Amino acid sequence: MAASNKTGMITVAENFDGVNTQILSFGASTNMFDKQGRLLETISASYDSRDGRLTSISTNTPSYDKRGDLISEILDVDADANGTVDSRSVSLYTHLSANSYYVLISFDHGADGHTDGIISATYTYDDNGHPLGVLAEMDSDADGVVDVHSIGLWTYHFDEHQATYVLQNDLAQPGVLQMVLRATYTLNDDGFPVSGLLFLTNFQVGEVQGTAAFAYDKFGNRVQYFREVAFPNGEGHRPYLALPPLGSTATEGNWPWCGRSMLTTAFSISGSER
Repeated sequence: MAASNKTGMITVAENFDGVNTQILSFGASTNMFDKQGRLLETISASYDSRDGRLTSISTNTPSYDKRGDLISEILDVDADANGTVDSRSVSLYTHLSANSYYVLISFDHGADGHTDGIISATYTYDDNGHPLGVLAEMDSDADGVVDVHSIGLWTYHFDEHQATYVLQNDLAQPGVLQMVLRATYTLNDDGFPVSGLLFLTNFQVGEVQGTAAFAYDKFGNRVQYFREVAFPNGEGHRPYLALPPLGSTATEGNWPWCGRSMLTTAFSISGSER
């Protein structure tokens, strides 16, 4: 019997057409930690919004070196919840310094042992854990040629409780970096965001706007994240979204007017697992 801690998260995605709200999907995640507070496993499940049927499940398993530093993660995805892994990604971490690390992610879309895509990224932080920059490259077909470059930079004005983030990539025009996201955040006294204004470049309908809001528990852990993005005249399009930093999940979809998503910590349990 090993002592462990659990935290959970509920996720909801909605579509709003200006009058009616439709829940597109909802899900739940459970995190398992050891006594040192290191994450041991995350299990995430998605459900059909109409009948509550389980539609997909994923398991993320990290591993650590003797110093407790994260060195790898394996994410297995069962896309149709039939008990068979349909895709797998492996992330390998290299700690370059106290404030930076490099991650190499390989994607196996069929879980057949063949690498189908690769992403590499270098992250830097300040001494208080605030992100400063990320430099990433994507080889979408694992042929050894980088297909997309991206650079994300944060700038802080702590005296004014403000921060800005700018993301550029060359997805639209190879070799030419273009801004795909700029965001302005209002910070709390610890220097972490509580709200934000987002301006995203959609290559079909131009610039679109959104908002973000964050909530934290008494220990400073983020327990809620809400994002809302509007796409005027976007019906029928499949936009590319350069999403806000600080923990959001990449999403693509058809949004007739407005997309909403919310991530909320649902429970926190300490105890023993048999």
